[in-house]
Amino acid sequence: MGPMSLFDKSFVQMLSLDEAVIFDALFSSVIAPPFYSEVLADLAKEPKQGGPAEKAVAGLAEKTPIMHCYPAGFHTDLIFAELIGATIPLNGQVPRGGAHASVDKDGKVVVVYGEAPETRAFNRWQRNRFIELERDFAAAWRRKLAGSDHASDAKRVKSRLKISSEPKVLDDAYAIADDALNADGRAFATLQTLCMLFGIAGKDFSAVRAHWISIGRPKLVNFAPYSAFCLRVEIFFWLCIDKRLISPDRPSNHIDISYLYYLPFCHVFVSNDKLHARTSPLFLRDDQRLVNGEKLKADLQKLLQSYEGEKERLDNVGVMEGILRPPDDGSLTAELWAAFRNGTSLERGRPPGNRAAEERLVAMLTSKLNAAIAAPRSNSPRMEPDAMFIQRLIPASRGRWRLGSKPIVSVG
Repeated sequence: MGPMSLFDKSFVQMLSLDEAVIFDALFSSVIAPPFYSEVLADLAKEPKQGGPAEKAVAGLAEKTPIMHCYPAGFHTDLIFAELIGATIPLNGQVPRGGAHASVDKDGKVVVVYGEAPETRAFNRWQRNRFIELERDFAAAWRRKLAGSDHASDAKRVKSRLKISSEPKVLDDAYAIADDALNADGRAFATLQTLCMLFGIAGKDFSAVRAHWISIGRPKLVNFAPYSAFCLRVEIFFWLCIDKRLISPDRPSNHIDISYLYYLPFCHVFVSNDKLHARTSPLFLRDDQRLVNGEKLKADLQKLLQSYEGEKERLDNVGVMEGILRPPDDGSLTAELWAAFRNGTSLERGRPPGNRAAEERLVAMLTSKLNAAIAAPRSNSPRMEPDAMFIQRLIPASRGRWRLGSKPIVSVG
């Protein structure tokens, strides 16, 4: 699997289905919840020359990665989990929800991630099957955007955090947001602001406050780094809105900025959005990279041409087995692999294996998976499981490309 990539809707929209298959083969993908929301919200758009909204949503769903994709947990859920004691990794690992944890007969903790609800929904959307609740959500989502008052919201956030500094450029806004997070004597006010902005209230806030007090009332940056990262993004955004460094007149800007909440979980952020190009470099680590969507699309087009010459081989073995690495040809994709795969060889394809041995391994893993699913759930406080399974339903083909040598359920 390739470098972990985060992408926005603008990138998927520009890809052809064939290019999307090559991207899915060569990159791992963290799929951010804003992507699902944006795609679904297109159901409420007025029909265009290209056809009804359902057709556009189905097309986006069909191009969304499925072979090596990892849907991230919703950022508010991750924030709450961290505030009451969970550890959220900030190094390219993807935190997910919906796990089934059990203890096997040997006393080992086994965690199973079933097929994500979002993935099941995308499978339906590809076939133009939408439920009424989804249409209602799309319409409500667009109404909420239209009714947003970003200018007023910006002033309210500044007031709560007692921010008087005025940024002149984006770098200033980032520095002011960082100062607000690290201000002495404001730890509880910062925690309150975080919970207000991300909808943590009532009993949930009481649990957060109790945990915070129990560990000595530290600053947010010290006891909840991911939560602090998200709040830094949020404060930065509202400071920029207040000074019109980011337009308050484009309601979707807040949705676009929310992709940045998921930056800690990737190596590469792929976008063709101007706001992302201006803002995301401020929040990326030194070991991360912003990639222009048009440039990566052009690179995928060239790779596609080379794989066209191997179509007969790939039809036999499937894309999942036949395209494991990019050619070492100086392409952008090869460059990203060299940067984020720790020098892994770029040889093409996988050497022939013992098919019978592979089938025995799959049978053994499937047996363990089924046993773990059937076992009672575990209440173990341990954070690290002994074994982990990720279930995916992979279609036999996508567009002109066969994904597997035969229809399979992959066990990861």
